[in-house]
Amino acid sequence: MKKLSVSELAKLYGYSRQAIYAHINKGNLSKGSDGLIDFSEALRVFGEPQNKTSNVNQSQSTNSQNLTEVDLLKRQVDILEKQLNQALLRENQSLERESFYQEQIEA
Repeated sequence: MKKLSVSELAKLYGYSRQAIYAHINKGNLSKGSDGLIDFSEALRVFGEPQNKTSNVNQSQSTNSQNLTEVDLLKRQVDILEKQLNQALLRENQSLERESFYQEQIEA
């Protein structure tokens, strides 16, 4: 069977390295002289690792949430750009009106 480091085992099962070392220190889990843990030993102690499809589903839902958030932000940018253009148009109209009235006063 495959041998895993403590870090690899922690990632695979979603435990911290300290939790893995605690199992080793208690004698529940043994590691070889090379410092690696046999996968069959990990199966005995922790059971089957979580299904990778659940991780994939979680990452897909996270990606879809990020895409939704990006879409919302793009819409917000579009709305703000339209509002800015409208404000600039109003400002130009006000300046033209001011110039017109100034000419009327001077005439």
